[in-house]
Amino acid sequence: MKGTWVVVADSATARIFDVSDKGELQELETLAHPSSRLREKEISSDRSGMVRSHGGNAVYSVDADPHGRDHEAEVFAKEIGDKLESFRQGKAYGRLLLVAAPRFLGQLRSALSPATSALVSLSLDKELTRLLPGQIAEHLPPKFWRQPL
Repeated sequence: MKGTWVVVADSATARIFDVSDKGELQELETLAHPSSRLREKEISSDRSGMVRSHGGNAVYSVDADPHGRDHEAEVFAKEIGDKLESFRQGKAYGRLLLVAAPRFLGQLRSALSPATSALVSLSLDKELTRLLPGQIAEHLPPKFWRQPL
């Protein structure tokens, strides 16, 4: 097994870093899920429906899919999970750190296989996807850098 990987993600972008021997983050890959950035009405394929009240006098609008963005985030979390599982099977890393926007972190954890989850040594609920690697490293706790593999 190799060293430590850091995954920095939100519902639309995931950046995968390898921690070098010098403790620097080297970006290996960036994954994008543009559908997560769409507005809710652009995600839903159907228009809002109309429903009549029981008496037939009132008409209400009903959203076709009120959870489209959540669904897109779950799809992307699964894509990330599958990618990490593939790399784990190839023994590309031995330890994993997850840094994700608070809402997305739970979805990402749920999308990991049990074997991949076992390699997660630390999870941080922070939105850092737009930072430079050195800036991301500043947000990682010092204990992370001192932990043995």
